[in-house]
Amino acid sequence: MTKFRKYFFFLCLLVIGFSVGYTTDSLFDKFSEKKSMKKSYWQEDPVLINCIGLLIEEDRIKKAISYWDEKGEKVSFYHYNYQKNACENKNVSGFILLKSESGLLNDKQVLAKTKRYMIKDKIIRAEVYFKPGTYNYSMLLEHELGHAFGYKHKLIPGNIMNPSYDLIGPRF
Repeated sequence: MTKFRKYFFFLCLLVIGFSVGYTTDSLFDKFSEKKSMKKSYWQEDPVLINCIGLLIEEDRIKKAISYWDEKGEKVSFYHYNYQKNACENKNVSGFILLKSESGLLNDKQVLAKTKRYMIKDKIIRAEVYFKPGTYNYSMLLEHELGHAFGYKHKLIPGNIMNPSYDLIGPRF
């Protein structure tokens, strides 16, 4: 019976420890997000590179960069023309790469996704993948650049970071 109590005691401690740790992280996340909506940052302003080609309009890219520029998030400059070294190299840092992903065709709800590469809380590279045919959707690139800048989804209708395309808008 004492062996059972000992294991039960350790199990309780484990559950309590996990709960306290999870709650503390959740509270920190909520405080951090209320303050800035994000927890990760670029060390230097990234370079945006179009790896999609002419399928995405240059004006669409300019509008998305301008949107975030007004919010204080900067892109140092962008390349509209394909840059082989950056687009095909998996080990480059300092770039936001715009790419096409035919694998997204299988998921009807996903129009695009962003993958960030980080070291601790610093973003070193981001790749934005678009489902073919969605490159020029209004506000989609702005939303995905938000992820590339470190922002998370917000369940607020009209917010640029709303996870539902039908509910995103220009509000931040």
